[in-house]
Amino acid sequence: MPEPREPQTDVVDPGSGRVPDASDAGGGRDRPHSGHDAAPLVYGPVPSRRLGRSLGVDLVPFKTCTHDCVYCQLGPTTDRTTTRRPWVEPAHVLREIRSRLDTRPDVITLAGSGEPTLCTGLDLVIDGIKAMTTVPVFAEHNYMVYTQRCASTNSFPLGALVSGNKKDVVISSKIYAKLQPGVPKPVVIYGWHKLDGSPIQPLYNGHEESYADYSHGIRLVQNVMLVDGIPTTVSSVLTNPSLAALLSDEGPAEGTTSTGVIQVPRYSPAPRAPVIMAPPRAQTVLPGASPVFRLLAAGDAPLRYSWRFYGAPLPGATQATLALSNVQAAQAGFYAVVVSNLSGVVTSRPARLRVNTNVHPALFADSLDGNTSAHWDLYWGAGNGVADYTANWAADYGGTAYTFNGFTNILPVSYTHLPLPTIYSV
Repeated sequence: MPEPREPQTDVVDPGSGRVPDASDAGGGRDRPHSGHDAAPLVYGPVPSRRLGRSLGVDLVPFKTCTHDCVYCQLGPTTDRTTTRRPWVEPAHVLREIRSRLDTRPDVITLAGSGEPTLCTGLDLVIDGIKAMTTVPVFAEHNYMVYTQRCASTNSFPLGALVSGNKKDVVISSKIYAKLQPGVPKPVVIYGWHKLDGSPIQPLYNGHEESYADYSHGIRLVQNVMLVDGIPTTVSSVLTNPSLAALLSDEGPAEGTTSTGVIQVPRYSPAPRAPVIMAPPRAQTVLPGASPVFRLLAAGDAPLRYSWRFYGAPLPGATQATLALSNVQAAQAGFYAVVVSNLSGVVTSRPARLRVNTNVHPALFADSLDGNTSAHWDLYWGAGNGVADYTANWAADYGGTAYTFNGFTNILPVSYTHLPLPTIYSV
């Protein structure tokens, strides 16, 4: 972690040998947004996934910016401008930064609530930070890009298209071909053109996939497009020998086929080990039933399944479902499934199968739709295989008509009026 240098009474501008003051920010002119005076100029450190502990410095009023990005977490830009102004006093900013160095930040980020390069004192702030600490300043590269842009674009009105405006991460054959030594999984960047059309940043794949650079942009392009009025996708066009040139001017020198096809028009995601999304569920069935256990898992294909009964593999049980048939008491127990792919292995929680053998079957059952005594043989237990009784019964399913509120219905005969079955001994 960078260490702060010894505290100083005043921060000296190393270029001039003097202490920056209000005159460095524009000769003491009134600042356009006096409300910015009351707002904290330095905040954090805040945790950053890319940068670690980032000490933030806010140099412009809220939402004073050169752009109005729809994805900005601070909302729409309220003061869109390219005019640089003395929004803050560099000496005051540097005193606040020095007072916060005991928080031991990993980086000092000049960002905040707008575009920091719109502040005319930015260079003095950066020089002052370098004079007091070894903590890197992340806005320096952005400032260099800004000054280059001002030299060529300030004569154009806001919104005018003036060639490239940043280095973008792009789809290219160089994601997988023509790799740089020691960079097996690169990001490919391209952007910024000179007035003669030559790129300031040629197509480059020398940065590995986790490389962080403030000037690299990710532009999400809709995959769906029309070609000659026919719906298709960007991926399909880039892999079509007849259409690839519509979107890409790469050739075999960049690693395409002889027809300019980018064979794999995407970045490879990180490997995904299997994850159990919905484990199998416990079931209770009767003997002879055919229960089915189901599992939902996610991960890189192909996924392999191995169902287990008390930890022992079940032969042939290699699908996402396990179907059992005619189960008996011996098959009751705990079932689980092991899911694997090239990236890992996961085992589901066990699901219990209960086979209920304590349910007594009905000794006699009949629909009583008519005289069905011929379906019955009654034994008293002699064990000689000869029926001991015969039975004869019938039910009167007639009814009595009744009328209520103008509607006629049938009132069934009460079961207490049904004739009792008559049993005859043989």
